[in-house]
Amino acid sequence: MKKKVIITISWIAVIIWMVIIFMFSNQNSETSLGGSRGIIKDVVNATVDTSVDLGLIKDKPSDNEIFEVTKKLDFPFRKVVHISEYFILCLLVLNALYQSNIKNKKLFIIGFIFCFIYACSDEIHQSFLDRTAKFTDVLIDSCGILFGIATYKIILYFYNKRKSIKA
Repeated sequence: MKKKVIITISWIAVIIWMVIIFMFSNQNSETSLGGSRGIIKDVVNATVDTSVDLGLIKDKPSDNEIFEVTKKLDFPFRKVVHISEYFILCLLVLNALYQSNIKNKKLFIIGFIFCFIYACSDEIHQSFLDRTAKFTDVLIDSCGILFGIATYKIILYFYNKRKSIKA
């Protein structure tokens, strides 16, 4: 009974994270761009304020200079978000598969395919909005998936090593 609950919770976590990704992708380009730029602007402003307070810089940059920095950071920030979304999705999927007794190479192959297909469907979904579907984004998402697989392999290594020591 306990194992079924763990499996169910693991798959619910996967579904919840997929819904979160879907909700981000469901934003039009203006909302999406405004959200990421708003976060970046807040971080830049906090960094500038702290730098002024610590005496690292004398004067606060103009709003125009902060806007220019925000624009330059937007692209890398959005790509890091892509990688992070799929890194987390991959960890959740691998855990759900592992709890469902899928092990060894099969675990990583199914996990990669599952996440890759979702990344492709996510880009297709965006094409129905005023956004463009980009295969480069799928490749960036795949980097997150590969990082997730590598991380999960490391976790399993230490988990199994610890388990064998206790036995």
